[in-house]
Amino acid sequence: MYVFEYTPSKYPNYPKPRLIKLTKEQEKMAYHFAKKSNLKVGFQRIDFLRLNDDSLLLLEIEDNSPHMNLECLDSKLKNKVLEIYKENIYQFLK
Repeated sequence: MYVFEYTPSKYPNYPKPRLIKLTKEQEKMAYHFAKKSNLKVGFQRIDFLRLNDDSLLLLEIEDNSPHMNLECLDSKLKNKVLEIYKENIYQFLK
């Protein structure tokens, strides 16, 4: 639903993540890995490393991540994410 780009830092104060838009090909790749995990409920984080040639390398898939940085989203996108998440939980409880 959203993608952050992080700038590496050697200091503990990392710069704020930057919201970016993926290409259709990159988005397709992310959804491919999301489907492979079979997560039905909750947040999922898929981490890629952008290489010098602008390609992506899969680093990890997390099915439970406290580092979703919802506070960095604008209110419209944050509300959309939370509404879909709530609906996801309600469907699970049925």
